Amino acid sequence: MTETEKAWASIRTWYEANVKEPPYADFFDWGSPASDAAFETVEEAIMCKLPSDLRDTYLMFNGDNKMWVLPGGYLMDLDEVLTTWNMFKEPVDNGLFDDSDARPDGPIKQIWWNPHWIPVLHNGGGDYHCVDMDPAVDGVVGQFIKFQHETGPSHVLAPSFGDFVITFANDLASGKYEFDMEEGSVRSVAK
Repeated sequence: MTETEKAWASIRTWYEANVKEPPYADFFDWGSPASDAAFETVEEAIMCKLPSDLRDTYLMFNGDNKMWVLPGGYLMDLDEVLTTWNMFKEPVDNGLFDDSDARPDGPIKQIWWNPHWIPVLHNGGGDYHCVDMDPAVDGVVGQFIKFQHETGPSHVLAPSFGDFVITFANDLASGKYEFDMEEGSVRSVAK
């Protein structure tokens, strides 16, 4: 079992132990793994292999059914990943972002959208967390970044998607989060 798979197992166990009341107790349906065809379709379109930590996740379940399991948004299924990627690629191809003024913090290329970003989490309001397969000079291929619809790329969240998941699993285990029954998602515990 990979570290990412162990982290997901821990996250799943935490949710099962901490979310026991309706309506959310029955809401957390982790779904089925992504199909080989779904991987092939996405990887062919984006012209790169998904990083192993992301692949490990989708081999466990194809998205989180909009449950907002992770902080920052819900894990999109591979169909939605591809739809979102295409939604941003078309304006890039047509030069619509050429004059955009993106000023991210950290080692992210200063462009509004990069077709080598793989959108993974979505907050439902136009903001995404993406796997960056084409970072700036001091960046790391596969780093996990935040993209905001009003300002473009913002900052690096973690060295990789897997690191983001592992950190969250550790934070859950250490009591840094609780489940907010009113919001239907986790929130930081004030200390």
